[in-house]
Amino acid sequence: MSRRHLHLIVPGAYIALALALGLAAPRLGERLFSGVVAGLASDSAIALLSAIASGMMALTGIAFSISFVFFQLSSSAYTPRLLAEFARSPLGPHALGIFVGTFLYAALAIRAIGHAGKPELHAAVTWIALAWLLASVAALLLLIGSLRRLSVSEVLADLGEHGLCEVRAGYHPYRPNAEDAVAAVMATLDPAAPSQVIAHTGVPLYVVQIDGARLLAAARAASGLVVVPFARGDAVMPGDALAVIYGGSRRSDEAAVRSAIRLSRERTTENNAPYALRLLADIAIRALSPAVNDPTTAVAALDQIEALLRSFGGADLEHGVARDETGAVRAVCMHPSWEDLLALGLCEITQYGEQSVQVQRRLGALLADLAESVPAPRRAAVEHWRASRQHLLAHVQLSPDARVLAGCRDRQGLGHTRPRQ
Repeated sequence: MSRRHLHLIVPGAYIALALALGLAAPRLGERLFSGVVAGLASDSAIALLSAIASGMMALTGIAFSISFVFFQLSSSAYTPRLLAEFARSPLGPHALGIFVGTFLYAALAIRAIGHAGKPELHAAVTWIALAWLLASVAALLLLIGSLRRLSVSEVLADLGEHGLCEVRAGYHPYRPNAEDAVAAVMATLDPAAPSQVIAHTGVPLYVVQIDGARLLAAARAASGLVVVPFARGDAVMPGDALAVIYGGSRRSDEAAVRSAIRLSRERTTENNAPYALRLLADIAIRALSPAVNDPTTAVAALDQIEALLRSFGGADLEHGVARDETGAVRAVCMHPSWEDLLALGLCEITQYGEQSVQVQRRLGALLADLAESVPAPRRAAVEHWRASRQHLLAHVQLSPDARVLAGCRDRQGLGHTRPRQ
């Protein structure tokens, strides 16, 4: 079940529950609590339930209007792509369902007054109405509290934490001499002699997930090698080869191969740790734009980027080769290299923050610490970025004092100069 359908089903379930309770509450109360009445006059009961119904409609409009304004401001301040991440929260559908359910139940409960010819309102009807009302108050408090997630510190921390979790869950620990596995396999293949090509049809979409187990099973069934020439996050155009099969004693099950490659209209951080790095870089470069001019936010984004790059540096990035039980290669998937990830996290921030003393000092500390923490074979790429930064500082338009200041290393950007080593 997709998240899009889930956001419809959850409110629908609350609405169905409210309709069922609103229609069955009088009979249910008579069966379970026979003779127990609410002690309210008919006019008072109608006034109470009417106040709940009318108040909930106003509350729903106000609460979600405030939420939409916060979402819009946050997406403009950080990056529009974060709007999809905010919308994934399950609190919104539950709050909407509770609010609408409270209104519907209160409106239907009014008809219970005078049920079976009795002027009194059964106590169960008011108990359920008050339970819905308390649930609405709790949902409102949670909804308002969740808006704190939209502060810059929470947004950056959430993205960094989500990215770290995806790296730990989706990558194996670093293995020496393992990074050429994909290149070695691809070098043995003849691009002009595939046995089967599965093309993408329809509209342009993005690769958001590749199920290695399903891909391996499909390749094993055909005794062939399946190559997916796209990495997660790549755009796939109509007519592109979604998967290419080499060798095999029989044709691969096209439906099985397609099901292993999940496509979507938009990228998400789910099962795609590099996209979290992309969003952090987007927030940083937006903060460095002349219209915003907020280098402190860029430095905070670099804190999370450093943590992600350290985690990537200790992971087996090129884990896209899948083998069967005999050791034969059956599936190959593309993945960004260590150099790609460094460029993703640092290139644009270095470009847009070239004249920011605060950003340059933080970059100096990041690169120095990264060089010490990653495995030896990956330090050359880090040293290349350190040399590029020094070259940039030598030519950027800064005063002599600012140039010296920018050349220092400082985790805070401006706050604590670290001694050179």
